[in-house]
Amino acid sequence: MKVHLPYHESDHVLNIAYNILCNGDCLQDLERLRNDEGYLGALGTQRIPDPTTAADFCRRFESHQDVLALMETEFVAPMLGLAPRPPAPSPEL
Repeated sequence: MKVHLPYHESDHVLNIAYNILCNGDCLQDLERLRNDEGYLGALGTQRIPDPTTAADFCRRFESHQDVLALMETEFVAPMLGLAPRPPAPSPEL
């Protein structure tokens, strides 16, 4: 099982989406949001990923197939109104 400390993939996706909605045009704009108590309060959180962590997350994607795989995960799919991809069948022994 994967341990997501301190952020899930869905946290990163929402962080980037909210940055865009708050007129951010680059990942560095996340720093302003990280220091905005009103913004954090509205999200009901005490912290969001910093720009460096967000950039590390983005660098994980080498192709559009990687992005599509993320969109089908159990955490992100519901945010997009999609059904999560069913788990792969276990190999028969």
